[in-house]
Formats: sequence, C-alpha cells, structure tokens
Amino acid sequence: MKRLFPFSMLILFIAILIGCQQAVEPPPVIPVEDFFKKPDKDYFKISPDGSYLSFMGPYKEKMNVFVQKVGQEEVRRLTNETERSLYNYWWANNNTILFTKDVGGDENMQLFSVNVETGEEKVVFAREGVRVEILNILKEKPDEILITSNERDPRVFDPYRFNLASGELTMLAENPGDIMEWDTDHEGKLRLA
Repeated sequence: MKRLFPFSMLILFIAILIGCQQAVEPPPVIPVEDFFKKPDKDYFKISPDGSYLSFMGPYKEKMNVFVQKVGQEEVRRLTNETERSLYNYWWANNNTILFTKDVGGDENMQLFSVNVETGEEKVVFAREGVRVEILNILKEKPDEILITSNERDPRVFDPYRFNLASGELTMLAENPGDIMEWDTDHEGKLRLA
C-alpha cells in the first residue's frame, strides 16, 4: 500500500519555503545625469611610432587633447579649449596631432594642428562657412591627408587630397549630390562612395 504524503507535511514544507525567502532589494536608482556626463578620459589613440598615448579629457568642462609618454606618469594637456569641446583628433605623424573644432558655433568644423613636443598650435584648414572633416590619414605620405569639405557646395561634401606642408588642395571627385560618405584605401585612392 502506498503511503500518501501527509497534508501536515505539505503545510510545513510550504511554511519553510515562505520563511526562507528573503526580501529582494530593488536595484539602486542611477541618476539620469550619470548617463550624460563627460568621461574623465575618452577617444584613446597611440602615436604612429608607439611612444605616446593620447586621449580626450575635460579641461574647464570642455573636452581637450592630452598626451602621455609611454612608460611615464606625467600627462600633458595639448589643447586649451574653454568655449567648445573639440570634435575629434588624429595623429598626423609622430609629433603632430590634427583636431577639428567649431569656432563660431555654426557647426562648421575647422582643422588645426598641435605639435606634441612644443604645444604650438596652427590653423591647417579654416574657411568661413565651410565644414571640413578628416577622411583618411596617409601613413605612407606624412605631409598629406584626405579631407572632405563642403566648400564647393554647402549641401554636399567633396573629397580632397590636402598637403599639410604647402596647403595645396586637390579635388579627388565631385559629389553629384547623393554621396553621404567616401572611403579610400591606404594609398588614398577612392574605393567606395
């Protein structure tokens, strides 16, 4: 004859289960500001020769470029922007960083350079009402970069080869009006549009 599980044992088992359950704490509330605050360090990059680590970080609440020599503790701020954060930056060669910034608040980015050793800043490409963006850094040609600019037509961006030493600007293609992005190979030849 099978022995049935006594009803009193079932009640005891349920009471034990209920007693063993702990109150679950709700997760902590994360302030919405934490999702939008600027990071302490962001956009990490390494110099072409591997001797520097660079990143963007806040200075007077605006994002600027900092460098740190590999193996050393000292961090140096290279840019001193206090009105608007820098938009982006790139290593042009072992001792030059290029960066874009909005000078007049019109979202027309202009291109500047800063020497890593001396901290000297220079205007590279700045024209009123024109937006410029880096398309490609040509590692095999340290004096040349590829940019896109809306100088010809404010509605579209054309790709150019830009000589950093001479300032010579050579159009690579004319945007017919429906190209949103350009892509090149390592030699600077247009491959995709």
